[in-house]
Amino acid sequence: MKISYFACLSVLFILGLMLWQGKNNVKAQEAIVQLPATFGLQTLQIADLENEIAKPNTNSGIIFRQTRSCLNYEPEIVSLRGRLVRRTFINASNKRENVFLLELSKPICVNEDLNNEFNLQQKNVQRIQLALSDYRKAKKLVGKLVEAKGTLFGGHTQHHFTAVLLSVNQIKAI
Repeated sequence: MKISYFACLSVLFILGLMLWQGKNNVKAQEAIVQLPATFGLQTLQIADLENEIAKPNTNSGIIFRQTRSCLNYEPEIVSLRGRLVRRTFINASNKRENVFLLELSKPICVNEDLNNEFNLQQKNVQRIQLALSDYRKAKKLVGKLVEAKGTLFGGHTQHHFTAVLLSVNQIKAI
């Protein structure tokens, strides 16, 4: 019995969704591993299948183009670590702006938010501009390793100097 390549991929996609919904769904894992051989195809990696599944954020209905190890934009709260620095940039109006940046300990990637044109997929993000409410506290932490918690959003104005920014809820030295 011959089955088209498209049919095989459809079955793999459904099995991948089963795997995603039930993190330890052994039957789906076994089927995914066995299915390519059944149709004479090269072995597929489970991670390849999981990486591009679009899935809803159950808390908000927001849809992200999901990559397994990447972070999501707002409303998801994230925690990032790195060195806090202060830099001066020239904006589009030719005015100087002093901003706080978090130079990350490890680069991150961020999933695209399909409901927001500014929240694009980003890879190898090493610096994030911080949107702060307490500048006095941040000034005391410049040059130190910090942990910042908040929500990510995409740069979209002349005052945003990185592709990804963090709206900070909490920042502390570590």
